[in-house]
Amino acid sequence: MALHKKLAYFIFLLALAGSVVAWLTSPFPAARPITSAPAVKQPLDTTNWKTYRNEELGFAIKLPPRWETDYKIEVKETTGKGFGAVVFSKEFVGVDNLSTGEIISRDYRIFSISIAPKDWWEQELSYEQPHPGLLKESNGKVYVYVSGQDNDQREYEEIRALLSTFEVIQ
Repeated sequence: MALHKKLAYFIFLLALAGSVVAWLTSPFPAARPITSAPAVKQPLDTTNWKTYRNEELGFAIKLPPRWETDYKIEVKETTGKGFGAVVFSKEFVGVDNLSTGEIISRDYRIFSISIAPKDWWEQELSYEQPHPGLLKESNGKVYVYVSGQDNDQREYEEIRALLSTFEVIQ
């Protein structure tokens, strides 16, 4: 029995020594280095963006430079003075039908601002569905926006920045 105990003790010491050697010579750090918190992304600088003004609908926003060349700006039919929409879209070219391979071209909405009566907005809020984002209420009107569902990350960042430049004009 004594020999078994000595053998077990020897194996234990050998395993312990091997563990210590492996720990000391390991290429992995014993503890993770302290890192700084992830950098907070700064909002886009809009100071050099040109202002888009729509006197009829009563608002102004600043647009990224590429929006003036890459995107189509369309004022939708108004239903009365001060009511309507402005839609910013880009051309989409793609395959319409995989079996026929037909290529189509259509405008894809990136962002839009709509102006409507305040009572329309109150009714809109009563529906169990996603609602446009509210920009401002002013003089019995609401200014709301919708962004495209398939925008790329850059477009979402630009939209966040341009929303901060929105102002009602009279």
